Amino acid sequence: MGHENSDSLAQQVLEAGYYVVNYRRHLVARLPHGKPARLALAEAHGNHSWALMLSDVEAGHQFLQTYAFEQGLLHELEADDFEEFVALGGCTYRESKQQELLLTEVA
Repeated sequence: MGHENSDSLAQQVLEAGYYVVNYRRHLVARLPHGKPARLALAEAHGNHSWALMLSDVEAGHQFLQTYAFEQGLLHELEADDFEEFVALGGCTYRESKQQELLLTEVA
């Protein structure tokens, strides 16, 4: 996650689809590219029927909290980068989905 252009690291992380996993420890993670949350969880957990019964929000949260680290998708940001990430709109997967719901209800 180096600096390829003039965008800040926080901006790059946000644009790459990362979510906050732990505010206190400045941890961010993302789902595997191109995989919906339930599929990512099903493949990581190995129990497809269980994972597919969860909502997208719960599956995404579970994957990011439990399996992102072992797949190399979890990173700790420096405090300044993390603060900027949050200021730019970085949030948890649940918070992101709640914001999406609010936006669709308003529209």
